[in-house]
Amino acid sequence: MTHVIKRQIERTGMTQQRIAQLALTTKSNVSMIMHGQRNISSDTYKALATNSNDGVFVTDVLNEFSEGFSTPTHSDRVYYDHPGLIKDQLIVEMYEAIESLKNCNFTKRSEFMSKDEKENVLETMSECKDVLFQGQMFLNKTCEHIQQNPRDVAKAHEQKLKMERRI
Repeated sequence: MTHVIKRQIERTGMTQQRIAQLALTTKSNVSMIMHGQRNISSDTYKALATNSNDGVFVTDVLNEFSEGFSTPTHSDRVYYDHPGLIKDQLIVEMYEAIESLKNCNFTKRSEFMSKDEKENVLETMSECKDVLFQGQMFLNKTCEHIQQNPRDVAKAHEQKLKMERRI
């Protein structure tokens, strides 16, 4: 939680006193949390999430409270499911997949691969699945954003492929 509070202070200029008011606690308690001298209670998490009207801060608090099971805020410029943010995440995932593919060795048959080599292949497969997932999210959210039916996009793609095959 330390980094979430520090990020909020840096991002908005909010004081420890203001954060303490949101958390329904004291400034000294917030200071001790920030310095890792005190653990944050679930009541304090709840107060921060319900008393703040800053979506970025609330999302970060919820992500921290859920130990990463909710979506963190990646950008202050766009909301978390905006196509622009998903595009940025897709690019990151693509670079990770490219690096993983560069480091993956497919020259051996699977029965002759070591445990590490098999794990490397599995990691590469996982990175590629992340690209597919983010790509599908990008398509879905972009269609939603521009009010386009995903089926029409798929039909247009199929027509393009048919024309390319004819040429």
